[in-house]
Parts: sequence; structure tokens; C-alpha cells
Amino acid sequence: MKFKLKLPRPSARTKRRHFERVARRWAGYGFAGLVLFLAFVWFNLPTRAIAWRISEEAKKRGHLVSIGDLSISPFGSLVLRDVTWSFAPTRRGERLVPFTMAEVELDLSLLGALAGKWQVGLDAQLDEGAFSGQLDWGEEEVHVVFDIRDVPLYALPRVQQSVHAPVAGAFSAHVDITAPERKFEQAHGSISLSCSGCSVGDGEESVYIPGARGFLADGITLPEIRLGELSGKLVVANGVATAEAFEAVSDDLTLQVAGELLLRDPVQKSRFEIVIKLLVNERLREDNDSIHLLLSTASKKSKMAAPFEGWLGFRLRGSVGRPRFTGINAKTREQKVREARDRRRERAEDRRKRTAATSKSKAKAKAKAKAKKQERKELEAKKKEEAANGGAPEDARDLGADKSGPDEAPPDGTAVGDGQAEDPRPVAAPKERGADASAEGGTEHPTQEAEAEADPPTGKGQEGQEGQEGQEGQDGATSGAKAGQTGEGAR
Repeated sequence: MKFKLKLPRPSARTKRRHFERVARRWAGYGFAGLVLFLAFVWFNLPTRAIAWRISEEAKKRGHLVSIGDLSISPFGSLVLRDVTWSFAPTRRGERLVPFTMAEVELDLSLLGALAGKWQVGLDAQLDEGAFSGQLDWGEEEVHVVFDIRDVPLYALPRVQQSVHAPVAGAFSAHVDITAPERKFEQAHGSISLSCSGCSVGDGEESVYIPGARGFLADGITLPEIRLGELSGKLVVANGVATAEAFEAVSDDLTLQVAGELLLRDPVQKSRFEIVIKLLVNERLREDNDSIHLLLSTASKKSKMAAPFEGWLGFRLRGSVGRPRFTGINAKTREQKVREARDRRRERAEDRRKRTAATSKSKAKAKAKAKAKKQERKELEAKKKEEAANGGAPEDARDLGADKSGPDEAPPDGTAVGDGQAEDPRPVAAPKERGADASAEGGTEHPTQEAEAEADPPTGKGQEGQEGQEGQEGQDGATSGAKAGQTGEGAR
């Protein structure tokens, strides 16, 4: 006999439950493996290498920052330890105190990041004082709240480098700014500043005076000058922070601060336009030789005019990252560029005027030379014309027009004797034919009838009269021959 055992077939529901149990088991194994992997990576994370990498990236952007170590929390927090911010000296012999923070904690809200709004908190502990802040970065606006509590003035970044002197005192500040559409150029809010027990100078280190020359260029040692209680407020509207009620009065001096802070995007490009006025009391000036020397040799760029006679004025200019002090009368870069441009324009105008005057004088000289040349041409043409006409007076040219040679006889046939002297007496002009002949350019000799009528007989014989007529004919022929020869020579 054969027996068959027939097992019941599992239903679809049973299969699904079995698959879910297997999937949950493997999912648990995967999650446990991931947790173990993250724990392994977490405990073996190269935090020092990451801190070094962050420092190198900061140096590439011009910030001398060093980070000793860091730690990362899985809940969105980052802690930096032994943070030091150093600064490069801007002049010879400058000694700067680095900005040191023992611990800096950054908290990032993960829920806010998932909602599209970044919320970052800042807490920093210093040897003296503390920092705290909150940044809310949304799509519609940016809200910044920042507090500084009793931080030494010398420890603040770039403060000592900007003042060019040893400083001391406890500094506090409160910043509350809102930037619509994430544009700080349209920001509004307020900035409050205060400093208790502030002082400048320590009697040992040299104080650098902006704009000083000569033996003061390397600085001068000043005693400790107390500023007293310094406090003020900057009201921010449309991206411009304007100083209000910013003044300090002490037994040593009086200090007034006015001006603006122009906010820009990004914030590092914001610029200072602050004016600082300083009046040293007479007692401090008389008691300290260095103060007296400093004030008496102060640059004209720092001395103020009426109604602030006796005051020294300075300007705080530059970006937030690179502030600088200059004398209140010192020209800005824009003013220097504008003056250089005006000088170039004036020089170009002078050159244009000189060129125009030179061209005008050259044109006049050229016209004068052309006129002289034309005059010379006309004179030469006149001379040539005179030379072509015989080069002699008109009477001589009229005589030269007669073609009778020295050997030709006059028209009346009277012979000219050889060796006879020329009669210097003038020849009588004929009445009729002589006038017609002069008009035609020739010379006609009078006939015997004309001579007889002009000169009546004087009682001489016939031979004497004929000899006298022959002598007169010979004289006329000789004069005509000479005039003809002169004309031919001139031609």
C-alpha cells in the first residue's frame, strides 16, 4: 500500500507576510551596517586635515586664518577650535596682535534648510569677551543680529592696524539689520557702539601719524591718552548707516565722530566715510613734550580751519576689509583723478591754442611770402619788357627806331664827311614831315627849301652854305647810327 502526504499550499496572504518578514530582516541588517559604517567614519574622520583645508582656502582669499581642530555633529553643528586670525603688517616696524578665539560654534537648522530658509547661529568664546549672532537667510529678506560683549579693543580685527597706535579698552556692539530681497544696499536697522575705558598709546610703542613726514614719519612715542566713555549709534536707512550722537569727552581730549557707512553687496565691499575730530586739552599739551611736538608739527592735511581752529581732523576711508586713516584735508583718489584729468584737458587746450596760433602765423607768413614773390615776378617782367624795348629812354628808343646806318646818306642825298666832328647843337625840328616821322618812329632830315625858309641867308657864298648843310646832315646821320647800335645791343 502506498500512502501520499499532501501538504496544504500557502495562500497569497501567507506569502506576502513571509516576504515582508524577510524584507524587514534585510532592511534591519542594512541599516545596522550603515550605522556601523557611519560610526566607523565618524570616529576615524580626519578633522585636522579638514581644518587645514579650510585654513588653506581662507588664505587663498587673502585671510591669514589657522584652525587647530574641528568637530562635526550629525545634528547640524560645527565647532572650530583654536582659531587665530593674523594680519600682515602695512609698514616697517609694525607689531600686530592676532585675533584669537578659543572656540567657535556654528549651528545650522536642518528643518529650516529643508523649508528653504537657512538659519545659522554663531557663538564664539575669547580669552576676554564673547561673540554671538544669528543669520536668517530667506528668499524674501536677510536678517542679521550680531552682538559683541566686552571684547578688548586691541583684539578686534584691524582696529589697531587702522589706528596705527596701541589701543586699549572694552568694546561692545549690537547690530540689527534687515536687507529686503537679500540686498544690503537697501538695508535698514541700527548699529550701536560703545567703548569703556578706551585709551590710545602706552608710552612705549610708537604711534604712527597719517600724513607725517620727516622725523615723524616713523612714528612718535606718546603717553597713554584716555578717551573716556565713547558711545554712539548709527541709523541704517536705504543702505546708508549715518552716525548720530557719537562723542567722547575726557580730561585729556575731546573726540567727535560723524559720517556714514555705505553698505554694499557683498558686505565686504562696504565702505567707510567717517570723519574724526580731535581736540587735545591745553594741560596735556603743556605737560608732555611729545604731544606738544606732535601738535606743532602736524601736517596741514590734518589741521582744521575755522571754526575748529586747534582741532585735528582725520578721515576713515576704505572698505570694511581694508580701512585706512588719512588727514581731513587730504585729497581722495577720485579728486586726484579728477584734477589730473582737468590738468590734461588744460594742457590739451593750451596745445590746441598754440597750434592754432602757429598755423595762423604760418598762414600769414606764407601769404606775405607769396605777395613778395608775385611782386618780384612783376618787377622782373617789367624789367624784361624794358629790356625788350631797348633798355633806354623813350627819346633814345625813338631815335633807335631809325634803320639808317652810319654809312647811309640822308634822304636828301647829302654826303657825310669822314672825320667830321659831331655838332653839339640841337637839330631844328621840322614843321610838317618831321612831326609825321617822329610819330612813325623815324627821323626825317630837312630839305634845302625847309632850311632856307627856317634859316634865312646870312650873306655867305653858295659854297659855304652848301658846306654848312652837309655838316648838319652828317651830324644827324651819326646820331641815328649810334641810337640804332644801342638798340641792337640791348636786344
